[in-house]
Amino acid sequence: MSRCGDEPMHESLQEAFVGWICWLVARYQRLRRPGATITVVVVAAFGLVQVAKASDLPRESFWAHGHVGQWIYVALAAATTVLSLLVVLGYRARLKGQQERSRLEAAARGIVQVVEKNKNLSHDEIGVNIWVVHGRIKGLKRLERRAMVVASEREASPVTWVKGKGAIGRCWADDEPIFANLEELADRCPTREEWCKVPREQRFRFTWQEFEATRQYKAVLAVPLKAQVYGRWRVRGVLAIDVLAAGKGDEIKGIQHVGEFSGIKSTCQSVLSRGVED
Repeated sequence: MSRCGDEPMHESLQEAFVGWICWLVARYQRLRRPGATITVVVVAAFGLVQVAKASDLPRESFWAHGHVGQWIYVALAAATTVLSLLVVLGYRARLKGQQERSRLEAAARGIVQVVEKNKNLSHDEIGVNIWVVHGRIKGLKRLERRAMVVASEREASPVTWVKGKGAIGRCWADDEPIFANLEELADRCPTREEWCKVPREQRFRFTWQEFEATRQYKAVLAVPLKAQVYGRWRVRGVLAIDVLAAGKGDEIKGIQHVGEFSGIKSTCQSVLSRGVED
């Protein structure tokens, strides 16, 4: 059992529901992908039906009004139209997403250079991630990674990043930079029993299992990225710097006040603002 038992029921339900929404969205996005299997199958079937109908196969009455053939033809025509539209919309969204991702990845690489220049940290000791608020329904929004710059590939953390969860979720919720020294927290809590004694907010609402899965991160600095929505500035993303080197977590403190960092942050906010306008 990984939970401590002090989690409010509505938060547990929210995370479970958001996880289910993510699963549905992933399946929907597969339908919108160019070359999606179901689209190919439906379009091919519709083509065969058109040939059969034009050739009166298996017989002319089969395609008459009110008969089975007509319903098959109409159903496949509708399915082909809908799936083709989804693919077109998916292709447009993919092009837009690639442009946004390209600019954010360039910004993340810039942050790595700023850290290396101003702090006693090398590229292989840090990682930079840019997260974007995804979803339209209040309470069901979550953070999704849009750009990542790391020295080597890492396994994705099994965490649903809702508002208030982890350093990045806290940054989103509080609309202010958050520094989390996770190495100190790990030293204080070597066991689940000691972990559960720590107040929920101090353990960033992590379950013990989630914390165990993120132990490679020694510290995290999360900085909010804002965009203007209906005349008001709202958090639309989070720029996060992870420290992987033991004993160097505090090195990252204050980097957000460096002039070069502020310039890159403004670039990220400009990219996210365009996404809101579109």
